[in-house]
Amino acid sequence: MRGNSNHRQIDEVFRLIDEEVEWILADIRVDIITAVMPKQRVPDWPDVESLLLSSFLDALRKRSRAIKYRTQVWICEVTHNDESNGQEAVTTEMFLTNPRVKVKLWDDGVLWFYVRDFRARVWLFEFSFYVQISPGQCEQIVQTIEDSFTPVCIRESSELTKQHLLSLWQQFSPFEIDYGRA
Repeated sequence: MRGNSNHRQIDEVFRLIDEEVEWILADIRVDIITAVMPKQRVPDWPDVESLLLSSFLDALRKRSRAIKYRTQVWICEVTHNDESNGQEAVTTEMFLTNPRVKVKLWDDGVLWFYVRDFRARVWLFEFSFYVQISPGQCEQIVQTIEDSFTPVCIRESSELTKQHLLSLWQQFSPFEIDYGRA
């Protein structure tokens, strides 16, 4: 029994190391992107097949002028065969002054909202959840993403920020809430 416990602990340590390396590489990616394209704050809009994803991208396009002024870098990518479930998905990352907001929407209507703040190799804040949406809700979703920028950037405390974000998103019934770090 003890051997299995040690193996699980070792596996968990390697998983955490992999996660940290992934975030460090992501931060390096942001630094490179910021250096190479410092003025590109509106993403190139990818083509999608799904009606829901198309509606979501249209809603983002409509608000792009307002969003671009609140972001340093804004990336939008499409995965046509997502590794987790084989579906088409849109991932958009918005790098605010320091916090990062990442939203992934699959063509079945599941949306993942994730925010984190990691400075000088210290986790300051991390929070994520899922919601289920329909094509008619895309403009509301984009507005809620935009409304989430303020509590993310101006945090009184991590707990208050998480509560504020959940209250903004409550109309979409968040589930699988991960309170993360801090």
